Amino acid sequence: MLLRALLIFVICLSVLTGCGSGNTRKSAANTAPIDTQAVTLFESGEYEQAAVEYLQLAEGNRESATIYKLSAADAYIHLQKFEQAETIISAIDMNGNDAVLIATRNILLARIALSRHQTTRAETLLTLDLPANASIKLLASWHTTRSELYESKTLPVNAAIERIQLGNYLQKTTESQENTNRIWALINSVDLNELTRLEEAKADNLQPWIELATINKAHIQKKSDLEKALNTWSAAYPNHPAIQLITSKILAAGDNFQMLPAQIALLLPLTGPYESYAEKIRDGFLSAWLNESNYKPAIRIYNTASVNILEVYQKAIEEGADFIVGPLEKEAVKALSELKLIPVRTLALNQIELTDSGASTSSQIQLPNLIQFGLPPEDEAYEVARRGILEGHTRALIITTADDFGNRVVSAFSNEWTRLGGRMLERISIDPRTDDFIMPIKQLLNIDSSEARIATLRQLLGRSISATSRVRNDSDFIFMVASNLTARQIVPHLQFLRATNIPVYTISTVYTGTPNPQVDSDLNGVEFVDMPWLLNSASDIHLQLAQGWQAESTNLPRYYAFGIDAYRLISRIGQLAQDQGSRYSGETGSLYLTRGGIIHRTLAWARFVDGQPRSLVVGDTP
Repeated sequence: MLLRALLIFVICLSVLTGCGSGNTRKSAANTAPIDTQAVTLFESGEYEQAAVEYLQLAEGNRESATIYKLSAADAYIHLQKFEQAETIISAIDMNGNDAVLIATRNILLARIALSRHQTTRAETLLTLDLPANASIKLLASWHTTRSELYESKTLPVNAAIERIQLGNYLQKTTESQENTNRIWALINSVDLNELTRLEEAKADNLQPWIELATINKAHIQKKSDLEKALNTWSAAYPNHPAIQLITSKILAAGDNFQMLPAQIALLLPLTGPYESYAEKIRDGFLSAWLNESNYKPAIRIYNTASVNILEVYQKAIEEGADFIVGPLEKEAVKALSELKLIPVRTLALNQIELTDSGASTSSQIQLPNLIQFGLPPEDEAYEVARRGILEGHTRALIITTADDFGNRVVSAFSNEWTRLGGRMLERISIDPRTDDFIMPIKQLLNIDSSEARIATLRQLLGRSISATSRVRNDSDFIFMVASNLTARQIVPHLQFLRATNIPVYTISTVYTGTPNPQVDSDLNGVEFVDMPWLLNSASDIHLQLAQGWQAESTNLPRYYAFGIDAYRLISRIGQLAQDQGSRYSGETGSLYLTRGGIIHRTLAWARFVDGQPRSLVVGDTP
C-alpha cells in the first residue's frame, strides 16, 4: 500500500509536480493534503519557497522523504541553483527505491549536467528504460531533457524526434504550441540535402515535418507554388499541429520573398588596398548569381575606393537599386549606420558595434534596413569556447601572437569562456618574428618552474642528481591564436616539451585554405574551426569550379565563399527573420540572424591528419 501511495504521489509532482490535487494522504491536524502549499508555490513559480517547503516536509515525513527531496531539487534547478540541487540529490540514499524515483533522480542530474555542458554524462544518465508505470509528467520531462541534450550536441533531427514524442504528453495548450514551434525551428534548420535524404528514408512521424520544411526551402521564393504545395500538404495531414501554427508563418515569409529586389547594387572597393579581397567577393557573388535558376535580378557594381560612400550609396539608389550589398570597409559601414534613415534594405559586408534592438516576446525578428554580415574572428573564438565546454573542459591555457589581432580574439574567447564557467589558467604572447619559442612555452607549461626546483635541489644537495622536468597537469586544453607559419613553429615545440597529451584548439588562421601536407604535417593533431567551403567540396558551386573556375578561387578562398553567401542571403533574410531558430547552411557557416540585424556564423571543425584537414564531428576522438 505504501508503494502504491508513493507512486500516486509521484504522478503529481513536476518532473513530478504539476497536478493540483497532490497526494491525498491527510495530516493528523486537518483533511487538506499535506503538500498543498509546496505544490501551489511550485506551480506559481515561487521555486525558492517551494524548495524550502519540500525540505521541511522531507524532515517530517520520513516515508516520503525521497519524493520531497527530489521535488526540492527540481525547484532549485528551475532557479538555476544547480549546486544546491546536486547537494540535495547526492545526499539521498536511493537503495531500495523504485524505478520511478531512480528515473526521476537521473533526469534531474542530467539537467544539472547539461547546465554545465557535460553532454556525455547527461547522455549516460538518460540512457535508461522508463518503468511501465511512469507518469505523464515524468515521460514529458524525460523527452524534454533528451531533446535539450541533442540540441546541445547540434543534432536537430534527434532533438525534433524527442519533441514530437513529447507532444503526446503535453496537456496545456501553451506548452503544445511552444513545443510545435520548437520542432519547426529544429527541422527547418536542416539543409535541403539532408532533408531529401531523410525523406527518402521515410522517417516515421518525422515525415510530415520533413515534407513541410522541404516545401518551405524549395518553394519559398514563388508564392503561388508555395501556396499550392502547402494546400496539398495540409490535405495530406489535416490534423497536424503545424497547420494552425507554422503554415501561416511560412506564407508570411513568402510575402517577404515576394519583395525580392529587381536590381541589386554591389558596393566594393575594387581598387586600392582592399582590391584583392573585393575581387574575390565579387567573383563569388557573381558565381552564385550564375548558379541560381529561380531568381536572377539585375546587378550593378560600384567601386567605393577613394570616394564618399554616402554619395555612391545615393547614386546606386537613384539608378534603380532596391537592395544594396556592401560596403566592405568598416568605416563605410559606420558612416551608413549613422544615417537617420536607411532608405533601402542593405546587407553590409562588415560588422561594427551596434546596440541590440532589445528583447522581445515574439519569435520573429523585426528586420532593420541595415543588416551586417562579416567574417569576424570573434565568431570563431566563441566557437572554440563552446567546444571546450562541450568536451567537459574547464581550464584553458592560451598561446597568442603579440599583436592587436591576438588580443582581439583572446578577449572574445575569454568573455565567452568565463561566461560558460571556464577558467583561463595562464596566457603567453609570442612575437612571430622571434626565434625564441622555447622560453615562453616553457613558462606556459610550468617547465621553467620545474627546472628551477631541480636546480635548487642540486645546489642544496651539493651534487648532481638525475631528474626530469615535468609538464603541468592542471590544464584541459590549449587555445592557440597564430598564423599557419607561426603555428608550425609552436606545435613542434609543444611536442618537444612533451605536451602531447594536451589538446590544441585554434581558429581558421592556422590553415591557409590550400592543402599542403608536406609542411602542414607539423600541425598534426591540431583541431580548428573554419568555414564549410574549405572543409566540404560537395556543394554545387564547388563542382562548377572543378570544371573550370578552380584557379580563380584558390587565392583568398574564404572571401570567394563570402561572396557566394552574400548573394544567397538576399533571398533568405526574410526566412531567417521569421523565426529566431531559423538557420541557413551557407558556405561560410551555419548562418543565423539576431535582433540587432547581425548575421552570425556557426562553423565546422577539422583536425590535421597527415598534414591535411579532416572534417570531424565535435566529440570525435583521434
